Amino acid sequence: KLNYNHKTGILLYGKQGTAKSSIFKYYYNRAIEQHGALVFYFSSLYCIDELWSFISDIRKIQDNPIIIFLDEFDEVFKEKKEEFFKTIMDGHLSINNCMFLATTNYIDEIPKAIKERPSRIKYLIEVEGIQEKPIIFNYLKESFKTLNIEMTNQEIADLTDKSVGKTIDELKEIVLDKLMNIEKVEEEKLKTNIC
Repeated sequence: KLNYNHKTGILLYGKQGTAKSSIFKYYYNRAIEQHGALVFYFSSLYCIDELWSFISDIRKIQDNPIIIFLDEFDEVFKEKKEEFFKTIMDGHLSINNCMFLATTNYIDEIPKAIKERPSRIKYLIEVEGIQEKPIIFNYLKESFKTLNIEMTNQEIADLTDKSVGKTIDELKEIVLDKLMNIEKVEEEKLKTNIC
């Protein structure tokens, strides 16, 4: 009604392993299934100018939602593409019915002109490690069970208490450390028996 294209940009940030990319992959797969969205996944910005021209040409012939997914968004600014991104997000090169989804582990690397301007990034959301103890407990329990590591519920509960706020990657490390410790103890027992 105001004769301008309202954009929705969402930037998820947080430490590595908090499932930022997985959250967006879930969202854009549903958008494909339910709304016929076209998704462009950028892991590199090589030839972004030509690719944007291609995306703009697509917009001229159809109106399906377009989702631009930028994993590791901070890389954009290492490649000196800030000005170009301003023009495609809300400038003269922007297109309608287009959403930008981006992730970063390094929020400080994203310029304020991008992350603090609602017409570019409307939602800036920090994604933390897993906070819910039942989820952590079940993940640990199932992981130990899969690897045939014997752990009591109390041992798992103790590990769970220490793991609130950890990422899935950090939980995997806890399980692998436990496995390595068990293998080390078994190896020591074997050496002792041989001697």
